[in-house]
Amino acid sequence: MALITGAVTAFMSLNHRSDPDTRWNLRAGQSVLDTGRFVGPEPWVRFAARPFVLTEWPSDAGFSLMQAP
Repeated sequence: MALITGAVTAFMSLNHRSDPDTRWNLRAGQSVLDTGRFVGPEPWVRFAARPFVLTEWPSDAGFSLMQAP
């Protein structure tokens, strides 16, 4: 079972599919860097019903810094 799990993990990591949320995470990180806020109204939705809370803001901001030219 461990061999199968390892093989599947290796295949998935070598497969060139990207995370579909990558661009959203980069944009969220840039928003954190620009505003300094990770809690508040969602910046991309006009009529948000719930407060916007970025739970992965350190990594989003870090990856956004690495992506910046």
